[in-house]
Amino acid sequence: MSVSAESDTPCRKVVVATGFGLFGQFTDENPSWTCVKELSTFAFPPCVELRTRCIPVDYENVELQADDIWQNAKPDFVLHVGVNEHLTDSVAIERQAFNFGYCTKDVNGLVPLDNCRSRKEFSTLVTNANIPRIVEHLKECKLESDLSIFLSDDPGRYLCGYLYFCSLMHDASKVLFVHVPCLSPVATARSVADVLFQVILAALELE
Repeated sequence: MSVSAESDTPCRKVVVATGFGLFGQFTDENPSWTCVKELSTFAFPPCVELRTRCIPVDYENVELQADDIWQNAKPDFVLHVGVNEHLTDSVAIERQAFNFGYCTKDVNGLVPLDNCRSRKEFSTLVTNANIPRIVEHLKECKLESDLSIFLSDDPGRYLCGYLYFCSLMHDASKVLFVHVPCLSPVATARSVADVLFQVILAALELE
């Protein structure tokens, strides 16, 4: 899905936002994808072209999708979104991802070879996105809800962390992962998407 501003705008910024597909208890729609889809209803600046993707919850597809995003979309910023079932009224900004420890099977019953992304990479990769600026903006802007924002150093060792690591391998300066809660009267698709919208603006320095 693509929500495009004028493609010939000189300052054109390509943003790719991703959510995940079905798994576990999420048999209708994954909340991460619901919130990412909601981004299309927000008024981005004319220079921003928003592209959204729903990524299947399997390791092989995650690798292929990450490579395709970075090699073909040529993004200025990538925002990956996943659901954390333990969150209720907060959103977590993930600062890093791990290379090893992916022992939990995906929806196809598979795990990565040697339970890692790459034997040639560091055990941990950290984003170089301007998190202090993003957090400061989230504190100052008028969000549509009272959702709290916190920083996390553990995106888990399942598809969320795996996708984040794959993207960090491509360009650690242009990617961020955000964990969102299950949807509820407190955390609606609109209110969570508002946080994602503000994260994108701050990351692109367009706020």
